[in-house]
Amino acid sequence: MDILGKIIVERLKHRFHPYLSPNARLRHYPGYMATLLKVLNPLHIVSVTGDIVVVDGVYVEDDRSMREKYSIAEEAVSSLFGEVEEKVCLAGNCEASYHKSPVVSISLYMGPIWYLIPSTPIDSPHFAYKTYESSDLYPRDRLDGVYVRCYGLIDGEPKVKVPVSRKFFVDPRAENATAFGDLCFLTQMRERWNVSNIVDIQTYNPHSHFSHYWGEAVEQAAEILKVCVGMRSFIKHGYAELLLRDRSDPQVEGWKRLIKCLEGGK
Repeated sequence: MDILGKIIVERLKHRFHPYLSPNARLRHYPGYMATLLKVLNPLHIVSVTGDIVVVDGVYVEDDRSMREKYSIAEEAVSSLFGEVEEKVCLAGNCEASYHKSPVVSISLYMGPIWYLIPSTPIDSPHFAYKTYESSDLYPRDRLDGVYVRCYGLIDGEPKVKVPVSRKFFVDPRAENATAFGDLCFLTQMRERWNVSNIVDIQTYNPHSHFSHYWGEAVEQAAEILKVCVGMRSFIKHGYAELLLRDRSDPQVEGWKRLIKCLEGGK
């Protein structure tokens, strides 16, 4: 596998799953595709164009032919989800590839952009980044803004909004974690991690751009964190927050409540 394939595999392993709004610019792709994406849960979006390849919101430049780049993307996806056992043509520009795992990769060829969308009918609680409504299936990373809008999804619906720092979204290492959403994605990404700096709890109503509150949103975030591989590391970090903060810091109560939710308290 060449360097592009390795970059794609590494980004897929980071588990930055996309959230496609059900009403977001569906005219940009066919109706049958919209139906498919409502039935299946997209795990990743790989978009191939003439000069770049976009993987879950982050792009890499590559001027090789689209066919060659797409073949590399297919190889990278198969290396994670198993070889393709069957392909089914859904339309002239769309096909489904069934991997050995429960993952189905949807291929969609839309003129200058070719898409590869590994998906699954299993919809477990998870954190996801919001694709931009003006470029729904083509979530190229934007350079403006400090945070990336991300949601916590339960039963496919956004229940809580968490901020993810731009730096962490592009390069998700523990040393780059500065926002609460960074910790959430670290917990979803890996079992063991350690962040030495303090991080404020930031949870928002998914339907509000401004409301900051610790009520139901914290509980919803905890429900998702409970099923993540790194939950124990998250709890460990929570106790470190309590030790490092002044007792008068209002964040102390927030971290206490979150730890209690994760450890099974009410």
